[in-house]
Amino acid sequence: DLGSSSGGRKEQMLNTSVLEGLEKMQHLVQFSLKYNCRNDILNTLSNSCRNTLKVLDVEHSNQLTDESIPTLLKFSKLTELGISRTNFTANGQAIIIMEMKELKTLTRGDFLCDALEWIDWEKAKCKKQKFKITNFWASEVYFFHSTEQMEHVSDLCPLIEDMLFMFTCQ
Repeated sequence: DLGSSSGGRKEQMLNTSVLEGLEKMQHLVQFSLKYNCRNDILNTLSNSCRNTLKVLDVEHSNQLTDESIPTLLKFSKLTELGISRTNFTANGQAIIIMEMKELKTLTRGDFLCDALEWIDWEKAKCKKQKFKITNFWASEVYFFHSTEQMEHVSDLCPLIEDMLFMFTCQ
């Protein structure tokens, strides 16, 4: 767990020695780098531990965008993912959910409803995939906005066991 490293300040980014160290960690199961994760770090991890990494937490890493998705999808064993407050689009988040077949836990998964709505809209004419997600929790700032959002979650994520959410009627 590298925590938040430099606290989000770009001028103090991780140096080459950390990347070289990550290259040698071929049995890593959990990795957390909030605020400062970049695609080169994901790339290094994907080269060393794509088949062992199960938990990845890169929240608040606004350097991560949809361009990082192909690298992220290399982690075939990932079961828990924290990507809130990154710069993935709803489309990108939907791709992550659809392609990461083992994903079960979304830490601060505020984006789940928006991503499921995108999936529902995009896949309207074909049979919708059901996801293995069993656990997600929204942040204190996100609220379900409609009954339809709740229905999307229950329909596309029927295995939900543990869920922290807030609901508001507008």
